Amino acid sequence: IRVEDKVGVLAEVSAIFAKADVSVSTLLQDESQQGMTDLIATTHTMSASKIQSILPELQHAAATGHSAVIYPALDEQLSNSG
Repeated sequence: IRVEDKVGVLAEVSAIFAKADVSVSTLLQDESQQGMTDLIATTHTMSASKIQSILPELQHAAATGHSAVIYPALDEQLSNSG
């Protein structure tokens, strides 16, 4: 998610995950460029319906003209079984 690089944005995004009871494994904030920064969150396993429920809030937190992008990842157990 591309956000404005300003005080409180990281807390706002973290609160979205916390309110939805989503456990975050890692949260990476990229270096700021022109007042914007990318936040990359890796969560523990969660359902597609949970993702859909928090997506509107993540979209709202994104900087104007930008949107949240979600890349699903295979569960580690699934990827090691084949």
